[in-house]
Amino acid sequence: MIRYVSQKQLSLEGFDTPPGMILDPTNRWVKLRDCIPWDELS
Repeated sequence: MIRYVSQKQLSLEGFDTPPGMILDPTNRWVKLRDCIPWDELS
């Protein structure tokens, strides 16, 4: 399987969040980000 990462899409880890706010890696929406073909939908 080939894993493609678009250069146009920001990573959630790199997104500018308020100080002290950490995204929970077990959150279903954080997990879902890797399942959606964002480039195909745009």
